[in-house]
Amino acid sequence: MKTSVFKSRGAKDLTDRWIDAVIEKSDLNYEKIDAATSFGRTRVLAVNHSAQHLKPLVYVPGARTCGAFLDLSNSLRILSDRYRIYLLDVVGQIGMSDGNCPDLNDASYGVWLDETVRKLNVEQAVFVGASFGGQIIIKLAAAAPERIEKAVLMNPIGFSNVSFSPINLYRMLLPVVFPSRKTVENFLRHSVFAPGDGISTNAKTRVADFVENAVINFKFAGAYPSRMKDAEIKKLAAETHLLVGEQDGLIPFRKTIVRAENLLPNLKTVKIFPEQAHGIEVSKAAIVQLNDILAK
Repeated sequence: MKTSVFKSRGAKDLTDRWIDAVIEKSDLNYEKIDAATSFGRTRVLAVNHSAQHLKPLVYVPGARTCGAFLDLSNSLRILSDRYRIYLLDVVGQIGMSDGNCPDLNDASYGVWLDETVRKLNVEQAVFVGASFGGQIIIKLAAAAPERIEKAVLMNPIGFSNVSFSPINLYRMLLPVVFPSRKTVENFLRHSVFAPGDGISTNAKTRVADFVENAVINFKFAGAYPSRMKDAEIKKLAAETHLLVGEQDGLIPFRKTIVRAENLLPNLKTVKIFPEQAHGIEVSKAAIVQLNDILAK
């Protein structure tokens, strides 16, 4: 099993402090839980963990992000009176989970997610996934479909390949080849955020801080997500809701919608945000929409 690593102890401490800063500025009271799995330790930020009468909501973040991203705009409080909230750091990705990378070519990511939620005493949950997190939820549908009550996919990767336009490839690869604050900010400005997305300057700066650390100080060893096969997508049979940003510079949102509508057996709603780009999970608008979906 390949293992991702921080290049220094200082880089790992920087990530830990970044997450703690999100927790400190949140209106919610988070508990840190480490769940043991066959892929190593998974770090979970939990709200209302002891309130077993509340329904569980599990968030699976995208690549080069962590679970705390979903509360970066301090918007999750609108769900906290009805849900046990679990924000996961994906194994192998930058965060506070172990660095072991599941195999992307089989159901290993789904097995990891199943093992994690079972350690949290979760039998069935609402699963929310952003970007690569959406693909991991589909992997869970192959490994343990009974775990998924509802799935909410935010700009999921895997329905389509990333955009192969020359300008997008340039912006995407530049931070990898020449990692720096400047190249990271250029990528975020054109692909992840949009001028009218309503995401605060402070939140965007904090995302840049995290991603800069990820590209400079973290060595990712796993496989990068690509277009999923039809049969794999069809395995997500639970009620599903799709949230996409029209300004997404990374993934062609129309191609995502077409395949989702053709392949997902129980796709209930598709919401297009004209003002949002790829980083939709950081926006308050996405959390409000999530609340609306779950209230019905």
